Amino acid sequence: MQDRISVTLGNRSKTAKVDFKLVHTSSRISTFQNPADKTINQGVILKVVTTNICDFDHDVVRGR
Repeated sequence: MQDRISVTLGNRSKTAKVDFKLVHTSSRISTFQNPADKTINQGVILKVVTTNICDFDHDVVRGR
């Protein structure tokens, strides 16, 4: 049976732990604030089109 990830409000990511296992983590939603200490209620979220992972990152996950 496949593990399910619960949906929560926040930013989701995968984190490599010391035992070389990937763990799903969640962090709070970011807030915006301008230099005049006024809260900004609107913001822009950009869509990531492509990303890159280097060979070293693969080795860390595989435990090499």
